[in-house]
Amino acid sequence: MSGSESEQHLVNCLYKHPS
Repeated sequence: MSGSESEQHLVNCLYKHPS
């Protein structure tokens, strides 16, 4: 997995349940 994919995963997590 590339670094971009890792960032996208984290962004998706934040978008799904923002604090």
